[in-house]
Amino acid sequence: SAAEYEAERFMVFDREGQPCRRCNETILRAERSSRRIYFCPQCQRGNNVSAATNSPA
Repeated sequence: SAAEYEAERFMVFDREGQPCRRCNETILRAERSSRRIYFCPQCQRGNNVSAATNSPA
């Protein structure tokens, strides 16, 4: 249904603190250049997102 599609549409966006749908790791949020960045630290390794976690959110 359209409602189910909308609920599953984003894997990490706006899901801080919730489990990743792929690996169950907790979704993290960081800010860079006034933009919110949501990511799974397990599934998205090596994409330079870990550097963003060192910035104040």
